[in-house]
Amino acid sequence: MIHCALRLVARQQLYLVQDYISWLEEVAIEHEAQRQSDEDLYIVARQQTREQIKEFKFVIPNKGERIMRSRLAAKILFALSVMAVSAMLGTIQIRAQSSATSKQNQSSATQKQTKVELTTDPSPAQKGNNTVRAKLTDPAGTPITGAQVTVTFSMPAMPEMGMAAMKTVIKATESSGGMYEGKGDLGSGGTWQVSVTARRDGKIIANKRLTVKATGGM
Repeated sequence: MIHCALRLVARQQLYLVQDYISWLEEVAIEHEAQRQSDEDLYIVARQQTREQIKEFKFVIPNKGERIMRSRLAAKILFALSVMAVSAMLGTIQIRAQSSATSKQNQSSATQKQTKVELTTDPSPAQKGNNTVRAKLTDPAGTPITGAQVTVTFSMPAMPEMGMAAMKTVIKATESSGGMYEGKGDLGSGGTWQVSVTARRDGKIIANKRLTVKATGGM
């Protein structure tokens, strides 16, 4: 019985040793396979690197190419500078035009609000000496004082009658609140084109156009 038990134990130990040896062989095979795989990957990577190095070309531009590139860069910089200056000038011009338009609109609005009444002495006007009076008032009817008023009479030329163009400019001065008076000579009877312009503080506050018929011969 003892001999049988010893043989059984020895056999079991032998099986265990054989299993351990098999396991070691499997581990060795796995390590060898992993090492081979790593070597393959290294070889592939090295080959790809060599191919990339062959394909890569580092070109140093010659002196002529450097000069051409420098000139091209200078032209581009100059063009950009011109565009920037043009844009700035355009902005300034637009602002100036807007400001001028705004001032013109304000002046036109003021002119429309100012009421102008023109009378002559004698009435109607006549060929020869006349006194003209211009009355300026605001929309509320309040007289406008401190203005410089010019009354201009003009008649176009009439070649068929042998008459040259005629023009009479009268500077009217303030005689009373809002009333401006001046004297002038009309060279002919007939229909005259009249413009009344009033300025105050350097700005036109009124600009009225009308016609006046004067008595007397041509």
